[in-house]
Amino acid sequence: MRRSAFLIIALLSVLAVWGGSCSKEKEDFTATTEQNVAPTPGTAANHKPNMAAGSIRGRVILRGEAPRPQKLMVVKDTDVCGLEAQYDERLVVGKNLGIRDAVVYLTGVKGGKPLSSLGSEFVLDQQGCRYQPHVLLIPVNTPLQILNADGILHNFHTFTKKNRPLNLSQPEFLKKMEVAFKYPEFIPARCDVHGWMSGWIVAVDQPYYAVTDIDGNFSLDDVPPGAYVLNCWQERLGEQTAPVTVEPGSAISSTFTFSL
Repeated sequence: MRRSAFLIIALLSVLAVWGGSCSKEKEDFTATTEQNVAPTPGTAANHKPNMAAGSIRGRVILRGEAPRPQKLMVVKDTDVCGLEAQYDERLVVGKNLGIRDAVVYLTGVKGGKPLSSLGSEFVLDQQGCRYQPHVLLIPVNTPLQILNADGILHNFHTFTKKNRPLNLSQPEFLKKMEVAFKYPEFIPARCDVHGWMSGWIVAVDQPYYAVTDIDGNFSLDDVPPGAYVLNCWQERLGEQTAPVTVEPGSAISSTFTFSL
């Protein structure tokens, strides 16, 4: 009996020592993991807090006297195309010399809002033998619906350098076609049936683009802080650039002035 008790006491002592050793070994392993293993990119330890976005607002204006609207000659399908007077839309100047349909965009932006923020549905209508809108922004690899509201034969002809050129007939019964553009590009569009019809498709791969309204106003929102180049393109007047620096939460004002 005395021997059995001695064996039990000895066994319990061994187990206590072994258990303590295991516990200490486990604690040492945990501590090593937390202190010495570097976090992988993208983990919370490497994550930088989001900084407040800024905005850029401004106008595109013409210096000097605004040109008189140039009336276009309608020589085909006059019962549809001639219901309203047709004017050259390559340079439209509104109130206070604001220029409509100029494209303002940033280069050098990394990150920020997604490309999908430009919208989900894009439509180019052929109405009154005019492309409406005259200048259309669309993300690359996104369906563009080309409508024929006129009920006559139209032809959608693009003149591209990066994308595959299109030359698509759209008879009166074909009310809608869909196309897409793979690469970013400023793309002129024409109708071979009605030679006065012209417009632009601007395929983009980042969301910081805007088209000016009738008074020449534009707005670029949710811009990440940073130094960029602000660009302005107008189909008749060419292109201008200006450096801009967007601070967190700032609102920048910028004006582009063109001359004829």
